[in-house]
Amino acid sequence: MLLDKRSKIIEDLDIITVQLQKLLLLKKLQDEAVESNNYSELYEFAENERIIIEDINNSMKILIGDLVTFKNDPHIKKKIGEIDSLQAKVIRMNITLRNNLCEKMRKIEKKLGSLNRFNLSPGIITSSIINIRA
Repeated sequence: MLLDKRSKIIEDLDIITVQLQKLLLLKKLQDEAVESNNYSELYEFAENERIIIEDINNSMKILIGDLVTFKNDPHIKKKIGEIDSLQAKVIRMNITLRNNLCEKMRKIEKKLGSLNRFNLSPGIITSSIINIRA
């Protein structure tokens, strides 16, 4: 009975590991989408990421009680260590992606600021005032 439960836990941990590897791949694809300014693709990847994260969270909710029971098992400890390592990589990739997006946004804001200064010539302001009064 305990061996069956242990095997099931290891199988579930392997599935979580695969899901985290998929998440890492999605992070790489998201980064490429940002670099190529393909924001519709970025959105699709973010939606897929959300689904994978929900699957991982649901799996972990089911496993948590059994993991407490088998917390001293060396094979399970090893699997959990692998999962922790993958999660750390996902976090680092999230930070990198966020920094890349922030940099893109700063560049866009700078361009918009330049465009606004260009568009605010005195003739345009005057005609806007006249149109408001009419």
